[in-house]
Amino acid sequence: MLRSFRVLGFCLLFLLSCSDHPMEKNIRGKWLINDYRVNVNQPQFEQDRLQEEIQKIKKNSYFIFHANYEYEVNLNGNIEKGKWRIDPKTQKLSTQKSNTNTEISLNIDTLNTKTFVFSSTKDSITTQVSLIKEISK
Repeated sequence: MLRSFRVLGFCLLFLLSCSDHPMEKNIRGKWLINDYRVNVNQPQFEQDRLQEEIQKIKKNSYFIFHANYEYEVNLNGNIEKGKWRIDPKTQKLSTQKSNTNTEISLNIDTLNTKTFVFSSTKDSITTQVSLIKEISK
């Protein structure tokens, strides 16, 4: 009898470890850019030009995270595909573009069923992207 409880406990533990984390469930689907911010010191004319580019990106871009841990990003017509994974402990999203070994790690600032905000800092430049989930028609 004790042995059957151990087997049952092992099976339950195995099934629970295979289940998706809520963050992984929340990220799945198509996301549209709501806001895109870059914190960089530049002359005003460069900032104006950057804002024009950001407006174009916001209108013509999307992110899709599939249940099979593949992603597709369209940034103003430039499409990138690859694999994604989330580390819930560190609140990081890691992506690896197809046919490369380069992995990008992004900070997950907010992730729920409607809003996804992530950020990254490189060379003292911080970028923050705010996405909203596309509503199925």
